[in-house]
Amino acid sequence: MKESLIQSVSLSPAPKQWPALAMEFARNRPAAAAEFRKSLDILADGLVIMSGHQAEFWHAGILAKWIAMAAAAETIRASGTTAESIWLVVDQDDNDPAPLRYPTHNGRTLGEETWKLSSPSLVAPGVPTGSRPPLEPKTPPAWKDANPPADAAVFAGIERITQALNGFKTTRNAAEQLGLSAAAICRYFELEGSKNTELLMATDLARTAAFKSIIEKMIADPAACVEHYNKAITQADQADLRPLQINTDRKRYELPLWLLSPNEPRKRVFNDDLTALPKDQWERLAPRAILMTGIVRAYACDLFIHGAGGSRYDAAAEAWFASWLSVTLCPKVSATATVYLPLADKPVPTPGDVNRAWWKVHRAKHDPTVIGDHAAAQAKRELLEVLAGEKAAGTPQREHYLQMHQLLTTYRESNKPMLDRLVEEAESTSRRASEAGIATDRTWPFALHSPEVIHKLRDQIRATFKSQ
Repeated sequence: MKESLIQSVSLSPAPKQWPALAMEFARNRPAAAAEFRKSLDILADGLVIMSGHQAEFWHAGILAKWIAMAAAAETIRASGTTAESIWLVVDQDDNDPAPLRYPTHNGRTLGEETWKLSSPSLVAPGVPTGSRPPLEPKTPPAWKDANPPADAAVFAGIERITQALNGFKTTRNAAEQLGLSAAAICRYFELEGSKNTELLMATDLARTAAFKSIIEKMIADPAACVEHYNKAITQADQADLRPLQINTDRKRYELPLWLLSPNEPRKRVFNDDLTALPKDQWERLAPRAILMTGIVRAYACDLFIHGAGGSRYDAAAEAWFASWLSVTLCPKVSATATVYLPLADKPVPTPGDVNRAWWKVHRAKHDPTVIGDHAAAQAKRELLEVLAGEKAAGTPQREHYLQMHQLLTTYRESNKPMLDRLVEEAESTSRRASEAGIATDRTWPFALHSPEVIHKLRDQIRATFKSQ
């Protein structure tokens, strides 16, 4: 197997600028930030660096955000300023965390299997991870028969995931279990500095006074909320953000909220639903994407690290909070990486490589020089010259035409092993090309990578905080 490939690491802007960006925002935080942080037990007298993702075992590109977040906080602490890192678990999202993909290799071909983590009860589509019961990982599939994990690191990664999930199977829900499990594996890989990263569940935002104040503004003037929102999302470059529904005749407005219930699909919220919801039920509300990041960037942290996609859509949060609430959000930066598992023992063939391999097979059947049979090649050239002369003279060519075909038949029979080998090589090239999607898939769970590779990624990211 080849060495694992760290194809790219991208952090923008230059990480040496991140501490200054956070410090600048901290000097002018919104007044509500102190109470907000106190209510969620977040550091109030230092700098807070945040990032986050859905509750699942993310790929190495997402892991780059965790590493960069911890490195930024550690860099700030090294300068003498108190700092902490917090990972936001997006537990109101309805991503399905139960299927866990892993690559396989049966000794001949690459493949993939899905290990379905079990749930103690049937979970309907649309149920958020924070409303699901914890997962019950059974013994992994009996892969030794046909499709074992691709290598020892993948096998060890599956074992690591199993142990982590079992260690947190008594948590309140699947999101908390997955968040703690992913954090535990990050600590196994030694990705933090002098202080561990804390977890914050997105649904906990509903406990804060700032969230409740926003709810009150939505109730008081839902039209303003939605109109500012819909205008703001047009400013999000290439982001897939849907406008909120407006029914002006009925004065009914869709709000950027979810209503959550245990073991039930999340529900969209309209202004009449919100008005009818008792105030003691407001903690069942959860923010949608740009409301969520808007709240944490306004009140919870001093710097937020997005991936490539989040950086695009969160421009809408900035515009919406500024126009509707007159609130400025903390700076956003980005971190991502592309890391492959070591699944191919040689470079993955391109479509051009496949075409050339089969062209060679076809050409070799008719041109003995391809495999170095110079005697047969010379005999063919002589017959072709005779045929050309006969054609020019208008004399019959059939006898020599048949001789050439007999020559090629004899050539193919005497060189059958070598010609068969060319076919096998072409089939192998085609097969390996068909595996390209697996070999160059960057979305395998980060826990399936070897510690050595994760450490290289960690060290490469940390080094960017020291470089000029």
